[in-house]
Amino acid sequence: MLDLAIIGSGPAGYIAAERAAGAGKKTVLFESFQIGGTCLNVGCIPTKTLLYAAKRYAHALYGEEFGIQAQNVTMDFSILHKRMETVKTTLRSGVSSLLKSKKVEIVQAKASLKGRSAEGFALVDSKGRDYQTAQVIIATGASPARPPIPGAKDSDKLLYSAGFLALKRPPEKTVIIGGGIIGLEFACYLSLLGKKVEVIEMMPQIAGTMDSEAATLLQDRLTATGVVFHLSARVTRIEGGKVFYIENDKETSVEGDAILLSVGRTPNVSGLGLESVGCDFTPRGIKVDEYARTNVPGLYAAGDVTNRLQLAHFASRQARVAVSHIVGKPELCRESAIPAVIYTDPEVATVGLSELQAKAQGIDVTVAKLPLFMSGRFVAEMESSEQGFVKLLADKTSGRLLGAVAVGTYASEYIAAASVAIEAELRACDLRECVIAHPTVGELLRDAADML
Repeated sequence: MLDLAIIGSGPAGYIAAERAAGAGKKTVLFESFQIGGTCLNVGCIPTKTLLYAAKRYAHALYGEEFGIQAQNVTMDFSILHKRMETVKTTLRSGVSSLLKSKKVEIVQAKASLKGRSAEGFALVDSKGRDYQTAQVIIATGASPARPPIPGAKDSDKLLYSAGFLALKRPPEKTVIIGGGIIGLEFACYLSLLGKKVEVIEMMPQIAGTMDSEAATLLQDRLTATGVVFHLSARVTRIEGGKVFYIENDKETSVEGDAILLSVGRTPNVSGLGLESVGCDFTPRGIKVDEYARTNVPGLYAAGDVTNRLQLAHFASRQARVAVSHIVGKPELCRESAIPAVIYTDPEVATVGLSELQAKAQGIDVTVAKLPLFMSGRFVAEMESSEQGFVKLLADKTSGRLLGAVAVGTYASEYIAAASVAIEAELRACDLRECVIAHPTVGELLRDAADML
């Protein structure tokens, strides 16, 4: 009899397995793909490898302002892809070693529930083996959404993110359907390499509900590198490499060597046997509470499969919360201080409430915004054409920090300070007393707090 079975080894699954086994729970982890799941193998990690390489390539090409006169700058994509594979192999090995050191049993197979008794749950894997376990965590993640666009299934040019990562060379022209995080990161990667990119987005701004000033600045920057945006545009059909869409009440089309479809991700809830135990779920995800519990005692879910926040770090946090509840030391999973990052050039990072969200909740806020050129490090290291800002939001009455936005290089790193401040319910006056290393761009968080 097992103490815990975990289905899925992504950022939720492997963290849950490591934490549970470390707490003395007899744990089995099922994975039908590769250890690390989507994030490590065909998502966050390989994408960042490509993006970083493209940024270095662009810096070499346009380094005149720093006295760098580079000639014959080229990109060897075979070497880049070897590095990408090495990164993935190294990280997979590290995760596997960690799990084995904790004595987690790893089963390379699919698994599904097939019933529940007073003692726990019955599972079966795809090789026909049965398991009995006291508790279960579902961490199966999500897959690219596949909207019923006429002609999409018949197009040999259409790819999803994993297929695009597998290309040996980037296409000369790519049409990206979807201006969210995934689409924007690929658009940045391609444009920095000098490739043509057109993005079709059905919403009136890119990056979903992100801070409008941040979205506008990012769009302007990407446009300057050659990306063409079609906003408030609805795709009507696909014919080969041609995408037809309606913009300003007029149907037109754009053709590319490849089409990247990135319009969100759908939770992987089918084939898990959730019906057999009476779990409350829909195709939009498994319903959980703040402790990552489903409606079935002993059954938990964490990560993208819950469709709360489809972010790897949120998945890991949900997994920790689930395990803490299992071992009798419950922690809450609060979403108010979960940061989100777009790793473009410039980076965009946010945490907490936006101004629009605060207004919708009837919260009266004060806002402080500082341009990045007020940072000594930013001025010393960045090109004069680069722009960005830091913005803080605080409750007007209590002074408690509610949100932060950062646009520019290093934003993904120093947003952590704002996240901790919001999680700890610090006030602006508390942040003013913090000492932040100089010169860093993160100093602007304290300087912005001085203005609140």
